[in-house]
Amino acid sequence: MNGMHGYTYIEVLTASLLIIVVGLVIALFMNPSYQVARERDAIREDAVREYMEAFLDVQLEDPERFEEILEEVQTDRTMIGVATDCSGSFGAACADSVLKDVCMDASGDVVPVYLDEMIIDPVDGFSERRTGFYAAYIGGIFEVGACYPETRDAIQLQKRFDWE
Repeated sequence: MNGMHGYTYIEVLTASLLIIVVGLVIALFMNPSYQVARERDAIREDAVREYMEAFLDVQLEDPERFEEILEEVQTDRTMIGVATDCSGSFGAACADSVLKDVCMDASGDVVPVYLDEMIIDPVDGFSERRTGFYAAYIGGIFEVGACYPETRDAIQLQKRFDWE
């Protein structure tokens, strides 16, 4: 047999495209920066849950203090922290236009009674002064959320309360 063996252009193109697609899929799922961002968002989810549980414990055990908290965070998102100045933008969910300029001080009654310590966002730039988490009471809904979600639009929990 003296015939020529080879591949057609379509076979070569198909194989090349398949290799490219598989490579892109592997690169997407093996992207270390995306994986780290997802891990930080998982930490944020846990923190939001812990803050919400702490506030609900306050509501059950000290309703008067909980009403004070609702008054403090009413109408706008309020950064949880011990700083007096919380002006500025601190991530997508805490832009200056939706965030109060004063932090909600949770030390002394929420921490250490219901939480061992202030939970701080894992991104640099946040501290006990400005934790990277917020609380808000708007339209009868109490909300706790993360200021700086990286892999999704929002990380938040909400609970309806008929108080006012």
